[in-house]
Amino acid sequence: MSEFEIVSDELANQLCQRIEELEYEKSAVLAENDALAAENIELRKELAEQAKQLASMRAA
Repeated sequence: MSEFEIVSDELANQLCQRIEELEYEKSAVLAENDALAAENIELRKELAEQAKQLASMRAA
């Protein structure tokens, strides 16, 4: 193998490794996003319930 081929192979290996790292990070971020979306839904439900209770108290 020529020096160019060796350097090219090493660079390709480093790039492949970095892609794998980024895919792992992407998966973690997507999982966190899903968890935050679920929490957001629950908080919106809670807020709607509190708004309903407040409206009911004002009407009384």
